Amino acid sequence: TEEVGRAFVKFIYTGDLEEGILKEHAVAFLELGDKYDVKVLKDLAEDEMLKQLDKKNMVEYVSIGDLFNAENLLEAALKMTKVNMSWLRSQVML
Repeated sequence: TEEVGRAFVKFIYTGDLEEGILKEHAVAFLELGDKYDVKVLKDLAEDEMLKQLDKKNMVEYVSIGDLFNAENLLEAALKMTKVNMSWLRSQVML
């Protein structure tokens, strides 16, 4: 989005990123950090996503972690998925 693009450019030049936009668009910033090799941004986004990780998004975050080389996110999401496998199976049946 335009909002993410502006925040990304601002981050490149200033190192500042508003917490609200990071929370709302963490996946986009993870992707940008990975694509343009901006490790600081990628780490910020991954840390935010680790805070947001829960049962409802754990499978999605496994995929995102793998896709954007976010090893901490991938490992945490895999671990949560394994621990909550019975819950996950019950959701599939609904």
